[in-house]
Amino acid sequence: MPYSDSGFAALLLWCPKTPSVHSVIADFFAEREIALNELIIHSDLDMCFVRAVWARGENWDEVADFESEFGESALMLKADFSVKLSQDAPSVGVFCSEQIYVLNDFLNKIDDPYYPAFEVSFICSSSDDCRKVADRFGIPFFYVSASTGNADIQQKQIDILQRYEPDWLVMPCCDTLLGVTVIAAANCPILSLQSSFLPSLKSEKAYEMAYDQGLKCLGATARLVESKKPGPIVTQDYITLAPCPSAAIVQDSGHEIERKVFANGFRKLVEHKVIVYNAKTIVFD
Repeated sequence: MPYSDSGFAALLLWCPKTPSVHSVIADFFAEREIALNELIIHSDLDMCFVRAVWARGENWDEVADFESEFGESALMLKADFSVKLSQDAPSVGVFCSEQIYVLNDFLNKIDDPYYPAFEVSFICSSSDDCRKVADRFGIPFFYVSASTGNADIQQKQIDILQRYEPDWLVMPCCDTLLGVTVIAAANCPILSLQSSFLPSLKSEKAYEMAYDQGLKCLGATARLVESKKPGPIVTQDYITLAPCPSAAIVQDSGHEIERKVFANGFRKLVEHKVIVYNAKTIVFD
């Protein structure tokens, strides 16, 4: 059935483990005669992680209004929280290299009724193939080299980010890198994609090497980007490979798992289903 979460608001909350977390949250909404569609609580030895979902109504128009009203309940739980109220499609900036297969799949979801709504505000790349993709979708394109060590190039990237101020920045190519100053200037979450060969194969001909070595498993990782260390992992997946007749089939299988993982990772983030805590993620189904 078509995507149906656009009419809902979501609260993410994390607090020290306590048996009262369910009742405090449930009572807050019950007192306001708001029926919760979903109240999920994950817990470990020390912490509780909560996602609550309800239908959007006339209760809170702005995030600040909810934060002010919910503050007392959060204080009772010694909790941190984040809420999503807006049903506006988030704006997304794209930095990519020469690989376009994940980018193509991602952009095709703009009009997919089974996927959360989003808008792409720009594509930044040094690839003519990416330019053609941007032109096909009517998206502003900026030609900027992929180098991370050139100050002039990084300033161009920063200027683009400051011009468009995207809600999200995505890098749907496994070899895309950003300089530390660009990451700091983005002022928004950044989602990147990594492929995984088991064992790790570092080569421009990695798929040929995988085929020659009889690789049995391929995977991919979507993770958030941080400036000084690898960011928290959002989603991962893998596939096992039956005996393949060619390296091309191995490559097609790798590209397919990368498309799937990137799309799932972005979807979880946009649906407000990811809590980042202590450099790790808690992801709700």
